[in-house]
Amino acid sequence: MKKFITTTAVVLTTAVAGILTWRKVESDRIRNDLWNEAERVSVEQDMAAQKQAQALLIRTGAAGSTIGTSHGDLAQLVER
Repeated sequence: MKKFITTTAVVLTTAVAGILTWRKVESDRIRNDLWNEAERVSVEQDMAAQKQAQALLIRTGAAGSTIGTSHGDLAQLVER
C-alpha cells in the first residue's frame, strides 16, 4: 500500500509539473507573438507617419523653401 501511495504521488506530481511547464511555454509563446506583432505594427505606423510628413512637406512647399535663402534671411528667421 505504501508503494502504491508513493507511486501515485510521484505520477501526480510529475503530471502537475508537466502541465505547469506546458502552460508556461504556451504563455511565453503567445507573449512573444504579441510582441512581434506590436513591433511590426509600430514599424508600419512609423513608415506611414513618415510618408504623411513627406507628403505634407511637398504639398505645402516647405521641402524646398530654404533652398536658395541667404544667411541674412536665415538670421531674420532666427530673430523672429
